[in-house]
Amino acid sequence: MARCKYCDIANGKEKARVLYEDDVMIAILSDEPVNPGHVLLLPKEHFLIFEQVPDAIIKKMSPIINKISIALFESLSALGTNVLIQNGVVAGQSSSHFMIHIIPRFEKDDLNFQWETKKLSDEDMSMAELKLKEQVKRFTFEEEKQEPIEIKENVEGIKQGKETNYMINQLKRIP
Repeated sequence: MARCKYCDIANGKEKARVLYEDDVMIAILSDEPVNPGHVLLLPKEHFLIFEQVPDAIIKKMSPIINKISIALFESLSALGTNVLIQNGVVAGQSSSHFMIHIIPRFEKDDLNFQWETKKLSDEDMSMAELKLKEQVKRFTFEEEKQEPIEIKENVEGIKQGKETNYMINQLKRIP
């Protein structure tokens, strides 16, 4: 495999403006932004396209997309955001590393993600529907590996035995 700029960033071999990072993903400011605050969220592991990314990674990325979008609204006073995946060359993908673009939108920013809808015949719509339904029936989802939870006795702050449990008292306060 040819050297991947985004793998190098994820591994700390190349500099980037890192906004968020955990063991699975990294969020950076785009070095080719379409608007100030254009964020790229990418898995640290190399995947070429969306279909290669494991379900567990996508599941972990989703809440981060939401939090970054909120941050764009609150910190840069964005009036909207576009969340964009360019999946494949014909869809505009120019990098060989899967990523999600989170683009802040501002009034009169001259970005145009509008497209003209096409009027399809009932026959074309029905054919597409049938083909897609057949594929959807075959969906399988990867199960996330769950680590066993270690239960420690007499955890600090929780009284056991005849004394009242703090957590139960908190639940009793809920109307």
